[in-house]
Amino acid sequence: MYFGLHKADNDNGSRMDIYFQHFCRYLPLMRQGFYWKYGMRIAHYEIWRKMFDMRELENRCFCFDDRSLSECDGYTDMSGCFNGLPMALSFRHFYGSRILNGQIYGFDPNWDKHGSHIDIESTVGLPLEVNIQLQFNIMTRNLPNFGSLRKIRSKMMPFFAIDVKAESEGQLLVTILFLSFLVNYLKYLLAIGALKLKKKIQVQVERSHKNNLKTTQWGNN
Repeated sequence: MYFGLHKADNDNGSRMDIYFQHFCRYLPLMRQGFYWKYGMRIAHYEIWRKMFDMRELENRCFCFDDRSLSECDGYTDMSGCFNGLPMALSFRHFYGSRILNGQIYGFDPNWDKHGSHIDIESTVGLPLEVNIQLQFNIMTRNLPNFGSLRKIRSKMMPFFAIDVKAESEGQLLVTILFLSFLVNYLKYLLAIGALKLKKKIQVQVERSHKNNLKTTQWGNN
């Protein structure tokens, strides 16, 4: 994650990873572009749409035990962070899963409705708008084979979803605006100050050089 006065390009700040302990993984955020708001340059980040896609090499470390990649596709097993409770994290409506979203009737995954994003002021690195949507699921896997439990097949059962939204406003927004303008315009003030200081040093050096010449000439006479 890179913010500050330097120029942002394709590689500089194009990705930002946020780690959540209870999710047992990081959330990769990919920068989709910039826009201007209140005179500030805002970086728009979206959660990586392939975060649960096991076709991506970096996701395969989240597939463990005796499961195949196809069995791990579409979610992250969180049981290790929930004391063995069979919980799994996914996008809402199992967005992006080639297998899971077809197993639940009524699901209609749509990134415009179920996607997540974070908008960040690109100089000071403070968030202006946050919208995180994720789904928590129960894994009915390796259940005891007796009674009514033997009738339950190994499935991923949606449990609940979260939709966290926040937006900077009021005093916080004013503070971010102040810091953004201060940092952005401070560089110009520093540049002007540096030029003036350089000119002053040059004048002093020239005066010192002239004085040395006069002293040398007087000594020779």
